[in-house]
Amino acid sequence: MQSFAAQVTNATGSDPESVAVGDFNGDGYPDLVVANYNATTVSVFLGTAAGTFGTATTYTVGSNPYSVAVGDFNGDGKPDLAVVNSGSNNISELLNTSTGGTLSFAAQTPLAAGTNPYAVAVGDGSTLSSTQLDASATGAGGVSVPGTFVYSPAAGTTPAAGSDTLSVTFTPTDTTDYNTATATVTLTVAGFSLTENNGVSSQQVTAGGAATFNLTVSPVGSTTLLTPVALSITGLPPDATATFTPATVAAGSAATAVKLVIQTTGSSAVRNTKPQDQAPRNVRPILLMLLVLPLVAMQLLRKRMQRAPRFAAAVLFAALSMGAVVGLSGCSAAVSTPPHTNTTYNLVVTETSGAVSHNFNLTLIVQR
Repeated sequence: MQSFAAQVTNATGSDPESVAVGDFNGDGYPDLVVANYNATTVSVFLGTAAGTFGTATTYTVGSNPYSVAVGDFNGDGKPDLAVVNSGSNNISELLNTSTGGTLSFAAQTPLAAGTNPYAVAVGDGSTLSSTQLDASATGAGGVSVPGTFVYSPAAGTTPAAGSDTLSVTFTPTDTTDYNTATATVTLTVAGFSLTENNGVSSQQVTAGGAATFNLTVSPVGSTTLLTPVALSITGLPPDATATFTPATVAAGSAATAVKLVIQTTGSSAVRNTKPQDQAPRNVRPILLMLLVLPLVAMQLLRKRMQRAPRFAAAVLFAALSMGAVVGLSGCSAAVSTPPHTNTTYNLVVTETSGAVSHNFNLTLIVQR
């Protein structure tokens, strides 16, 4: 037999419009936060092991708070609050500063939004939930009107960063006394992007040189970043190092310039190059033959040219010796000057904010 206990009510502020769930004081029990439209506050109710909630703690936000979302905005592992204020056209950010089970939030500078915003989602990559899509219809005297609601986009959709429009169409069950109606609200989704300032995504350097890329981390959908953004890189050449300045862009920042310096080394070029005064082993027998050849030739010619003038023999010996010297020089030049080679490295820069990350591709060509 299924049964329910009598309802327990908890007083909130005037005209509550939205509710969200999170463990705000870190005790392992789910808590509630409610946006109070006419009270310019949010009410936080701490949950207990019995499944009940204590007296509300209120925090002041902007004018006519309509929707509230929960997320870890500063990466400290504690759930924070984002409240969209339709009357003051901004978003209130409350960072969770609770310690030892004691609840506390610190208000941040509000983020500007569009005209009369009505909903907020946490970070790009978040999907719309049925809790967010919770329209209702009322008739004369505040009586609830039964019917069906169709949302666009539907629950489970991931909205794009920026300003999105949500619409809901209500079809009443009683079509005699009530008409079909459609309403729209504005959803502000905060995100971030990474671009190359000068549009240069490929550079070439000589081994041992440094390449500099000028990047920009920008908020999308708000004037400042709601969450910190960290940067990293993969695909570097062997022994190369990369430095981001700054390595992390703090929450609350506007568009921020980031300098990426990649320092290569010349060690690989040195290891792959043979000393110029040392010939390869397979060339040494040839060099020895070139040295001995004039002496052998002179012995053979001496038997056939017994009557030849000494001057002619000297000239012939000099010619053979010069040929040997030229041969030696040619072999030395051929093996001592290696050709230049270019190696292309495909780099991947990753910007991460909480559970959301984006990749950005760069190309580095190293000449050795």
